[in-house]
Amino acid sequence: MSRASRIICYSLTIVCTITLGFSQSKPNKDTERDYEQLKVNFRTFPIDSASALSKTAAYILLAKQQKDSVRIMEGYHIMSNITPIEKAFQYADSLILMAHGNKIHNLFLAQGNLQKGRMFYRTGKYAVALDYYFATLKASNGENPPLEAVTNFNIGLIKNLVGNRLESFEYFDKYANYLNTFPLENKGFYETRLLYAKSDAFLFSNKIDSAFHYSMLGERKALDEGDSIFVNRFRMNRAIAYFKNTEYPKALNQAESIKDEIQLDPDATVRSLYHLYLAKINSALGNESKCISNLEKAGSLIIGSNEILLESMETFFLLKDYYGKTNNDKQLLKTIDAIIKYDSILDSYTGQVEQKIKKEYEIPLLMNQKEALINKLNRDKQVSGTVSKALVIMVLLLILFAVYEINKNIKLKKKFETVLNSLNPESDTTKEESNSAMEKSIGISEQIIQEVLLKLDEFETSGAFTASKQTLNSLAKDFKTNSAYLSKIINHFKGVNFSNYLNNLRVSYAMNKMKSDLTFRKYTIEAIAKESGFNNAQSFTSAFVKHTGLYPSYFAKQLDKKR
Repeated sequence: MSRASRIICYSLTIVCTITLGFSQSKPNKDTERDYEQLKVNFRTFPIDSASALSKTAAYILLAKQQKDSVRIMEGYHIMSNITPIEKAFQYADSLILMAHGNKIHNLFLAQGNLQKGRMFYRTGKYAVALDYYFATLKASNGENPPLEAVTNFNIGLIKNLVGNRLESFEYFDKYANYLNTFPLENKGFYETRLLYAKSDAFLFSNKIDSAFHYSMLGERKALDEGDSIFVNRFRMNRAIAYFKNTEYPKALNQAESIKDEIQLDPDATVRSLYHLYLAKINSALGNESKCISNLEKAGSLIIGSNEILLESMETFFLLKDYYGKTNNDKQLLKTIDAIIKYDSILDSYTGQVEQKIKKEYEIPLLMNQKEALINKLNRDKQVSGTVSKALVIMVLLLILFAVYEINKNIKLKKKFETVLNSLNPESDTTKEESNSAMEKSIGISEQIIQEVLLKLDEFETSGAFTASKQTLNSLAKDFKTNSAYLSKIINHFKGVNFSNYLNNLRVSYAMNKMKSDLTFRKYTIEAIAKESGFNNAQSFTSAFVKHTGLYPSYFAKQLDKKR
């Protein structure tokens, strides 16, 4: 089961194998009977059986002998569904290559791209999967609604998995329109999974009322379908929603009501998420021992399956804090190893993990902690002297570790307070010089300098700098001056080049709005970045760190603590 199976295991069962009423050549009646017999044969066997593989291979061989391109592609498509993933890639590539450049075969091209997207999705390469999914939609061009419905749904799942949960609804709605428009066997099966995807998206974007609504709708649908697995997943989501709504006794009752049933869920990521939130619920109610027990269960499930959700990463940070406080060095070392390992896995899956995990626990720091612990444990093993000597070494190491942690946190908090205090209305930082000095220093007339400085003041107070396509040339054009003059004036009077000047304005804007607007502070880093004028989260984070020495997620967290 893939990492995404907690949300839904995407399915192609609603997309029938393409059957087209054309062929490059018309086989005789005997050949037609051969094809039909082969189809009957491989449909008789389980799709991943040796018999199914051999019958499908025979189908392809016969099609090649008859030079029937349509049936060759049909065979490639079937093989891409039933072979191990390494071979499946080859068959999908062959299908794409054969169909490419022939408009008559666009539906086969769409099928090939969809198969490649599915396989990259299964291996966690979501960005590549998206490329193939969009290629699928382009090739299909509205001619295969079932195929396009599945493709849109999978795009929505990827949006969900990388944290762009509300953006996923555009694609979920397209899938819903298909389910509402076309007659479909097992329609309830697909509706249940769509409701779960929506419930999940609302839940982890903190739209709690909507999460409750869809979990109730989904549970009723799952009960109608006799789908006990999803009944319990909806109930688990409702327990998490109660927790997020600070209704801890209700959350505990809801979670405890499915404690036996949830263990039957085939997806380890679901079970790990259940134990993580049962731990958090018990912690909120003061049941520390139950909290730790469930955290350890969650961690062991993740390690056992080698799969993890973004939300489940918190398990290891909570365990790290606990083992650090209890001086359990061996478990602390294992937990740090897990953080480093799964951070890398998540990063390879989404490319956005830096925005999702706690920035106060940077991976370089964890690497240092890991090395210190390994050295300490090795020294302990080699100590042949007295017990007192071993204890002295241990105490010294723990003291150094504690001092390091404390100093780090103190420095970060001081830096935060300094940055926060700097958000008071700033005085004009423009350098004051005599008129002649200004002209002499940069070779621009006093009149032009004064006009540009006034326009810069207006630019700063108006918030026009949040326009994402703002450039030196465009601003110079707005100011009715040339870019060389504008660049010189900004460099001289603002003390930075244009790029840094613009980024500093945008970062200051973001910080002020995060401080004053709780709703804005709850936005994703990507959304805050775009609202402030940056093109993406990466450029915003880089500028924020350069300007403040802090990560935006840490800044937001500290603001929340001051509420």
